[in-house]
Amino acid sequence: MSEDELKDLSTNLFREWWLTTVQALSDLAGEDTAIERLIPYHTNAAIATSLNLPALFNIRERSLQTDQYLMMVIHDLMFSTTGRRFWRGKNEIVAMVDDCSTKGNLIALCKVVCDVGGRALSESFCPDVDYRLSASLSSGDQSCIFTWRDQKSIDDGDRSERPLEDVTINEVVRNELSRHFFAEMWTFSTRAFLDFSRDPSDVEKLATYLHHSGVATGLRLVDKYGEFAGRDSPTDLFEALWLMHHPVSRFARSSTALECTVEECPFSDGPVELCQQFGSFFNGICEAMASEYELFYDRMMTKGDKTCHWTIRKKGKLAKEKAKEEAVQDDPVKTLTMRFARGEITKEEYEEKMAIIKKHYPR
Repeated sequence: MSEDELKDLSTNLFREWWLTTVQALSDLAGEDTAIERLIPYHTNAAIATSLNLPALFNIRERSLQTDQYLMMVIHDLMFSTTGRRFWRGKNEIVAMVDDCSTKGNLIALCKVVCDVGGRALSESFCPDVDYRLSASLSSGDQSCIFTWRDQKSIDDGDRSERPLEDVTINEVVRNELSRHFFAEMWTFSTRAFLDFSRDPSDVEKLATYLHHSGVATGLRLVDKYGEFAGRDSPTDLFEALWLMHHPVSRFARSSTALECTVEECPFSDGPVELCQQFGSFFNGICEAMASEYELFYDRMMTKGDKTCHWTIRKKGKLAKEKAKEEAVQDDPVKTLTMRFARGEITKEEYEEKMAIIKKHYPR
């Protein structure tokens, strides 16, 4: 897999996690509740975008056309839409989109991103432009129709009625921005889910959604990149993908495992459920690509640990470790010796307790 293919896969994984989390929220809470929980996050994100994105695309003026351009940039980054057509009227711009990567199947997403989020973006960036989503695939319409109307004749440019060219974005810029957008959207949707419910059974259902998504992703990878379907497939792939998101990481590899210690993570201040979703998703990939492997977390910065630490290992190794721990726990001499070796008790306490053990538990 080339570096460009890895970058694309990295971006698509964030997108997959975002869409899957929204789907889980919609299924468990219902569309109306999902929309209610998602709106505050997407409204704030849209306002922040209106303040930061124009500078990146060298947008200096605030007009009907720049407002439309900004929204279509975001729409293209997030949904990879096709079949887009634009028409400039005297006081308005109309955009029609015939296809969308979500196929209109996520009503909550259409509502909070393209409707509510679009209005928040427009109101913040150019208050004199009235933005509306008047038709959408999610409502059963044949196209999504977006309208920007100049309410106060702020646009002094050419107002002749004519078709407009589609928005184009540099591919490198697109990939980088998309990755950041999807990562934030995934975090927002997870927080929205937790606003709905922190019940362990519901959180476990969310993890199950991510697990199934991981299985489907793993099967697609095996189908496309057969060379990854060997013994080292999970460890090789995970190391490459992980470094795309977390360059400050240390790896230790053995014949049966890959260990990773993460010292910096963009999600360290996020909810612990992000790490749990990550683990569920990649265990799904393991199940599809090499079922004898599993991903195991024992430290998470989202839990307050100084570093994250995870291991991809053969499943039997976990069983052996547990058996070894249980054997030590059943032997009071070994348990006491381990406590002394770890510095948990003094030499005097060790000798005193050992004398008691030998008296009451003769070998």
